[in-house]
Amino acid sequence: MGISDFPGRLVASSGSLIIENVGSTDEGLYQCAVHVTDKNNFVWTYLSRKATVRLPFLSRFEIQPEDREVHVGQSVAFACKLDSQPSAHIEWYFNGKRINDRDDSSITIFPVTSTLEIGSVLPKHGGAYRCVATNEGKIRSSRDAQLTIKPENSVGNEFSEPYFVLEPRGDVINEGGSVVLECLVNGWPRPDVRWLKGAETISITGDRMRQLGSSSFMILNAKAEDTGVYTCRASNSQESLDSSATVQVKGM
Repeated sequence: MGISDFPGRLVASSGSLIIENVGSTDEGLYQCAVHVTDKNNFVWTYLSRKATVRLPFLSRFEIQPEDREVHVGQSVAFACKLDSQPSAHIEWYFNGKRINDRDDSSITIFPVTSTLEIGSVLPKHGGAYRCVATNEGKIRSSRDAQLTIKPENSVGNEFSEPYFVLEPRGDVINEGGSVVLECLVNGWPRPDVRWLKGAETISITGDRMRQLGSSSFMILNAKAEDTGVYTCRASNSQESLDSSATVQVKGM
C-alpha cells in the first residue's frame, strides 16, 4: 500500500516521509523502497531497514504497592509496575514527600524494576507509600500502601523459618543489557543469604555485578555466559529455603 493512500502523509523532495497530526492509525512499521531502472530496462528495488512508529502511552498499573505489617528490624518491600512507551520514570513517595534513598541507608530503590526495599525497618518508616510514574508529560499515581509497625511488645523474635519477601524472577535480555535478581528474606534468627548459579556459589563482585539492598543484585553489560539458573538460598538455624529463576541473554 502506498503512502498516497493515506491522508496527512507526504514525501518530501529529499525522499523523507512527513506525517502530519500523528495519530494511533499511524503506528506501525515503515520502510523506504527505491526503484532503479538500469540500461537494460531491468528494475532494481532497494529496501531500507524498517522503522517503528509508536505513540507515547502510560498503561494502568499491573502491580501496585500493598499494605504491610512488620516488626522493627524486619525487612519489607513495595513493588510497582506498568507498561509504557517510552519507559516511564518511577519515583516513590512517603507520606506525600518524595523519597531519596541516599537520605536513608535502610532504603534502596532498585534500578530496572523500581522496587523499594527497606532492609531494616524502624518506627520512623511507618506510614503511606506511593509510586508515581511519568513519561512524555503523562503521569500516573499508584494507590497508597500503608506500612504498619507492630508494637514492640508483640512477638517479633520467636524462632521462625525463613520466608521470602522478594523472590527472583526470570528474564530474557539482550546482550549488553542489565537484569536485576531480587531476593529479600525474613525469619528469626535473621537468615543468611547466598546466591548460586547452577550448583556453584557466586560472589557479587567485579565490574559487572552490583549488590542491591540487603541481598539482591544486578548484572550489568550482560554476556552470553551470564545465561543460567540463579538461586537465592536463605538459611537460619530453623530451615534452608531456595528460590530460583532463569536468565537468558540473547546475542545481538
